[in-house]
This record gives sequence, structure tokens and C-alpha cells, in this order.
Amino acid sequence: ILNEMLNEMVVTPSKKFKKQTAPRERKRGA
Repeated sequence: ILNEMLNEMVVTPSKKFKKQTAPRERKRGA
């Protein structure tokens, strides 16, 4: 159960982070 909770805590913010950084990377041309 701990692993599932940790995965949710780590994966969910990482998805949001990727969505937020994606446009920035596109602007950089990366």
C-alpha cells in the first residue's frame, strides 16, 4: 500500500510538471 501511495505522490506531480515544462521547452527549441 505504501508503494502505491508513493507512486501516486510522485507520478501525479511529475505529470503536472511535465505538462507545465513542455511549452517552455518548445519555446527554447529543445
